Amino acid sequence: GAREKLLKAMEKDGGMDKSRGYNLGYTGNNESLGEFQDFIRERLGTEYHKMGQLFGNRVHVGPGASAIAVFLN
Repeated sequence: GAREKLLKAMEKDGGMDKSRGYNLGYTGNNESLGEFQDFIRERLGTEYHKMGQLFGNRVHVGPGASAIAVFLN
């Protein structure tokens, strides 16, 4: 699904720099992040550095959306 495509796109672009970790974001409340967070942690084998709520006029997704930000190699 979408999560697998996300990881493939990251790998295509050089892969994640695991020494720098990753940041997670969400819309709505952080309870909706749980399954996504578990998937990412399991697949990337590292912990996140920060988790925060996404808001503002640049975010055009509905409640319950999840996001990841990484540094690429």
